[in-house]
Amino acid sequence: MVFYRRILPVVNALCPWLLSTQAANLSLLIGAILMKRTLCLTKLATAFPIPAERRVYSPKHELLYRLKRLSRFLGNHRVDPVAVQVAFIPAILSRLGHPRTLGLIVDWTSFDVTLPKMANHSGP
Repeated sequence: MVFYRRILPVVNALCPWLLSTQAANLSLLIGAILMKRTLCLTKLATAFPIPAERRVYSPKHELLYRLKRLSRFLGNHRVDPVAVQVAFIPAILSRLGHPRTLGLIVDWTSFDVTLPKMANHSGP
């Protein structure tokens, strides 16, 4: 992968608490986002490297295995996304130069929350 060798040392320096496999997967994800310019998981998985040594000579579902690797990493509760993002803020701000203008978008969407039922709702 083109970006992996350049990203991995940065991830290791900024997030020393990550395990080596977590740092590698985060570096692969960042590289895939930079390469594909999308957040579609299937397209990102196509940017993940193919193993040099395979257990099966010609796997039928090669993309599926890379997609599962990406999904497992994104679903890993031991990797705190907020801590990782906060660790990158000083490095990103230091590279902005002058004037240091930074746009901030806060997304308050949460998909794990059960919405309260409305008391006055007409219907069956």
